Amino acid sequence: MQIDWFTFIAQIVNFLIILALLKYFLYDRIVNAMDKREQKITDQLQQAEDSRKQAEQEEENFKTKSQELEKQRDEIINQAKEDAEAEHKKLIKKAKTEIEQQQAQWRKSLQQEQNNFFQNLRQKMGQQIGTLSRQILHDLADDDLEDRMIKVFIKRLHGLNEDERNDIASLTKNSEQTIIVRSSFEIVKKARQEIKEAFAEFVENKLDLKFETSSDLICGIEMIANGQKLAWSVDGYLDNLEQEISRALKEETAETDSSSKASAKKSNRSKSEAETNSNS
Repeated sequence: MQIDWFTFIAQIVNFLIILALLKYFLYDRIVNAMDKREQKITDQLQQAEDSRKQAEQEEENFKTKSQELEKQRDEIINQAKEDAEAEHKKLIKKAKTEIEQQQAQWRKSLQQEQNNFFQNLRQKMGQQIGTLSRQILHDLADDDLEDRMIKVFIKRLHGLNEDERNDIASLTKNSEQTIIVRSSFEIVKKARQEIKEAFAEFVENKLDLKFETSSDLICGIEMIANGQKLAWSVDGYLDNLEQEISRALKEETAETDSSSKASAKKSNRSKSEAETNSNS
């Protein structure tokens, strides 16, 4: 078989031309398209990875901020509780102080009213001496008031016990010691002698009696010796009346204070229970 070299060479040349054309018009473009596609896919994958990392970072930031907000919230709540507790204690202390001040003011006012009451009472009692005197005259029968007061005084001298008599008798041993008989009226000579005779029953030595009048006594007569006093007067009735009224007012005040303290304790106990329940 004879080979046609011209044809063979021409076919080779045609084949090379076809390869060149295919490479230029087809292969290079396909490769470029594939490279671009691969690069695009690579870029998309990188972008997705970057997005994932960004999402993770944002999630981490969100968690961090959430924790910070939670911490701030707890701090704000705790601070609010502390401020509320401090304000509560402050208000309680203020209320207690105001109550104590009001109680002190009330006691002061009550004491002032009591003092004014006794002062007015003494004045009114002085104005009612005439009425009291008539009542005393009625109680002491129909004798003259002054004579009857002297008789009552002498009767009290007779009624002294042994120790009281000895005390008065011992005063006469000292010549400088004087027994004073003071009255709201002038004691006549006869009445003075009767009083001296009453003392003479238990005083052996010479008795130095000094008679005085005093406007401070209200329809009465009294003996003063070495700090001891033996008396009968309307003033004594007034003193007893004042003591009784004072005792009654003190009892009433004590009951009021007790009630106030009991109410305060009950209120404080209720507040303590409320605070305990609130804290729970």
